[in-house]
Amino acid sequence: MKRRDFVRAAGGATAAGAAVGAGQPAAAASGEEGGGGGGEGETVPAFGSFLDDANGYSEDGIVDARGEDAVTIEVGAGGGFAFGPAAIWISPGTTVTWEWTGEGGAHNVVANDGPAGLDSGDPVESGSYEYEFTDDDAGITTYYCSPHQSQGMKGASA
Repeated sequence: MKRRDFVRAAGGATAAGAAVGAGQPAAAASGEEGGGGGGEGETVPAFGSFLDDANGYSEDGIVDARGEDAVTIEVGAGGGFAFGPAAIWISPGTTVTWEWTGEGGAHNVVANDGPAGLDSGDPVESGSYEYEFTDDDAGITTYYCSPHQSQGMKGASA
């Protein structure tokens, strides 16, 4: 699956809870068993309260992309102030690429908590900017856009 196709599908999955090719929304993050991806039967990650006010996030919209080599997240989705998808479930070693949409002003990606040391640098306003990170560590990482965190521009990966 091409990165742009994944992003288009994942954006719809986040909003509508629909399936995304090989990556499907996981069961609600309440400890239910997840399906799809590469680790059937594992407990769905619980992202805690950090994402409660995140734009574009719903517990039944966690995109299960385990087993995928690469995942793309739109920066400036959902009216310009969201990550699309807001929450992903990936395997260690997956490369995550954040692609700026050019909407919502200048954005960045900064780790809030967790094992991934995310930091895309100063906020950038561009429709062609990308930030890539290979997540080699298991665990939950929460992140945000520093200029728009208070507006709910938050995301997470597990």
